[in-house]
Amino acid sequence: RQKLINNYEKWGNDSDEIDSFAIELWDLFTQEVRKNKPLRGGRYNAGAYSMGIHVMEGVITRPTADGRKAGRPISNSLSPVNRVEKNGITAILNSIAKLNYDFATNGVAVNVRLHPQNLESQENVEKFYHLLRTYFKKGGMQIQPNVVSTETLKDAQIHPENYTDLIVKVGGYNATFVDLGIPIQNDIIDRLENKF
Repeated sequence: RQKLINNYEKWGNDSDEIDSFAIELWDLFTQEVRKNKPLRGGRYNAGAYSMGIHVMEGVITRPTADGRKAGRPISNSLSPVNRVEKNGITAILNSIAKLNYDFATNGVAVNVRLHPQNLESQENVEKFYHLLRTYFKKGGMQIQPNVVSTETLKDAQIHPENYTDLIVKVGGYNATFVDLGIPIQNDIIDRLENKF
């Protein structure tokens, strides 16, 4: 299992070889969805946003070939599986921007988490602006950043009464962190805390 986790590239690390598999699967998925017609007319539109269900899907999914244990969440929308991101937020966004969104008109969700220190200086705010601008120029469709530290999230679990206004992006929607179930809270905590 450790060999699978540590010795093989994973989605979200800007590896052209690995990303090519994701591109092929994504194109197959979005185009096949488009081929089907609803009984009442119209058209199906592909999308990728988990709405938090990726945590429950992980509970019922056996171990996967990437080294993920049974019961652990699967990937959250288009974001990489938690804890496989080794090259930071730029690599994550580069991988995601390689996908073709022409047939994904139902939308997607890309969840990332940033440490608040990233945005404390004007220089870092400008870095983040340019990161986002580049991501969208490369073809990225959407991003949902959470700007909150691991320490804050863990403290909110211990002292929820102090964090009734802590809003987070879950997987296609916003929610008050302390109102979420512990499995979803833990999934948000497990997301890579990106630093510039």
